[in-house]
Amino acid sequence: MASVVRTRFLFEGVEYAFEHPPGDHIGRCQERSGGFYEASLLNHIRAVLDRPGIVVDVGAHVGNHTVFFSAVMRRQVIAFEPNPLVFPLLARNVAGNAQAAQRVTLLEAAAGSSIGLGAIAPGCPAENTGMQRVDLSVTGCTLVLPLDSVLPRGAAVALMKLDVEGCEPLALAGALDTIRTQRPLIAMEAVDDDALAAQSAVLQPLGYRRSRAHWGSTPVYLWSP
Repeated sequence: MASVVRTRFLFEGVEYAFEHPPGDHIGRCQERSGGFYEASLLNHIRAVLDRPGIVVDVGAHVGNHTVFFSAVMRRQVIAFEPNPLVFPLLARNVAGNAQAAQRVTLLEAAAGSSIGLGAIAPGCPAENTGMQRVDLSVTGCTLVLPLDSVLPRGAAVALMKLDVEGCEPLALAGALDTIRTQRPLIAMEAVDDDALAAQSAVLQPLGYRRSRAHWGSTPVYLWSP
């Protein structure tokens, strides 16, 4: 990436710094608010997550949520990000925020139902690389991993956050063992009513219920066991 935009802000007396693609939506929101993107969602999660365990951040983008989970909430985090243009920024943002650096494991991969290779779908708007989607039906050079295959065996998983632009059912399908055994809180974006219905079809039979409230410009719901 030829150039980056840098944002800095104070949160609870600690300075945080991020690098973003030029003109990217999350960077603009951080600059405008002087704080973390989707702060209301993050603060709500911090308030309600009352159990120990790791956090899995699927679709970490440049690390806004990953840094909050690791540095502010002091959780161990496993962060997935498949976009080869964004992953280096995620790595630098984690390394550059000292309280996050020792708590985060980074994987340059997408989450799916089985191990394989996908392809970055074309057409991502330049001003919002967070909307980049991996096409799991097309063989490419993007690594796809089921969450069950990479999460530490037996480790307590407190929270799974998924922002994968419509691929949530496949990501959930690769995490069913973890969901059944660990019963994590799940924060998941639903791009439309069809996506919400597909998520419900997976999670409701497992005893999960969806929050009435949602957060973010594209709705993010919390699913509780």
